[in-house]
Amino acid sequence: MRKIAMAKISASFLVISLLVSACSGGNSDGFFSKLTDEEETQKAQVEEEARKEEERKAEEMRKAEEEAARQAEEEAAQKAKAEEEARQRAEAERKAQEEAARQEALRQQEAQRQAQIQQQQQAVQQQQQQAPAQSYFKNCTEARNAGAAPLYRGQPGYRPALDRDGDGVACE
Repeated sequence: MRKIAMAKISASFLVISLLVSACSGGNSDGFFSKLTDEEETQKAQVEEEARKEEERKAEEMRKAEEEAARQAEEEAAQKAKAEEEARQRAEAERKAQEEAARQEALRQQEAQRQAQIQQQQQAVQQQQQQAPAQSYFKNCTEARNAGAAPLYRGQPGYRPALDRDGDGVACE
């Protein structure tokens, strides 16, 4: 700032000197021509200093613009990274939810299967309990008429002679 002020003062001095020399009308006594050379030297110095100051300011502006661009790039990269991380978290959460839903569906299917097995076992037990106490059937017609058919191996009334294919179920 001090250099700029000095340059302005020097420029003002130069302008005043030029005005004086112009007003003198080209007096040839040597004083004004000597002063003019000094003035031109000072003018050149002032112009050089002003040019250097302009270059310095331009360089500072360029550096500031580069820094701003670099910061903008960094912010954009950070934003993109954060968005990607959020997308990955959302994807992982979605997959976890899908897996949990799949596991729940499997658990429900298994529970239904177990319930069906239990119902079948209960039905067999009811049949066994409802079957007449008769433990011998002459043939399958007699077993059907008694409401005991089909007879399962281990069940009262079952015997291998009534089980034609030997699969453990008689009077099918």
